[in-house]
Amino acid sequence: EGVDLMILPSLIRPIRPLTDVWATWQLYKLMKAGRYDIVHTHSSKAGIVGRVAARLAGVPIVVHTLHSLVFHEYQSAWKNRLYILLKRFCAPMTDVLISVNDMTTQGALAAGIGHPKQYVTVHSGFELDRFVDVGRQISIASAKERLGIPSEAPVVGKVARLFAQKGHEQFFELEERARTLNLDDRVVFVGRVPPDDVPAHIQAMDVVVHTSLREGIARVIPQAGAVGKSVVTFELDGAPEVIQDGVSGYLVPPMDVEALADRTIDLLEAPALRSQFGQAAQERAISMFKIETMVNKINDIYQTLLAKHRKTVNSH
Repeated sequence: EGVDLMILPSLIRPIRPLTDVWATWQLYKLMKAGRYDIVHTHSSKAGIVGRVAARLAGVPIVVHTLHSLVFHEYQSAWKNRLYILLKRFCAPMTDVLISVNDMTTQGALAAGIGHPKQYVTVHSGFELDRFVDVGRQISIASAKERLGIPSEAPVVGKVARLFAQKGHEQFFELEERARTLNLDDRVVFVGRVPPDDVPAHIQAMDVVVHTSLREGIARVIPQAGAVGKSVVTFELDGAPEVIQDGVSGYLVPPMDVEALADRTIDLLEAPALRSQFGQAAQERAISMFKIETMVNKINDIYQTLLAKHRKTVNSH
């Protein structure tokens, strides 16, 4: 579609000092040759080597997006210290730091990364149309039956990749409770679902539960809202900016599985409240998380920075 994509095999996720130096050098050469006006980096590793390379190459405008905080309690202390030091080092090289939620900004500032005027919150945007429109393509009853679930059965669902910090253990405590009650035959594991099929799976759910232990903004929360589903999730990171507690879903204390179960049951027993929450969640998702909204906000940031840069150049 007219966009040049370049793959850099040396830019890998784990910390590898020699490989990282090589990746920085390759990026420097790429940026020097490209004479780019703006370099916009994402994720911690790419954000560090990319910003260093951009400044060495003389790129006039550097933007970085924080999708979450890479330092956290589930990681070793030395890694946390290293990342904080590196992010502090890179902050002065950055014209604007975009956070996907306000909590990420607060956490970064508390760690001494950058200063408040550098930060702008831009919520992650998604292709929401296929989620908003799924109800016109498949009914809730049909979505359930397609998965071998009786159309009248209440369904609680979770969508997340199989990764430790997604909180699957907390969700599976609900499964343990089901097994104790001899209800384990009512748990359905659908395996890996193609992205295009996720909306139909969410459509089959009466309540969506998300139990991630660390997340900037979990995509499934606004996506579930776009389908018109109420969500129960832990009150951490960006979740309170997506879910209005008691209006479009429920927020419960992190790791409080009892509260998670109680709120889920409350919604299962109240179809009218589920519908009310779902409508509010859909309106909020459409107003805040459409990809066009995100792109327009980022474009505004670019244009402001470009205008400021041109003014500075002309004044000299």
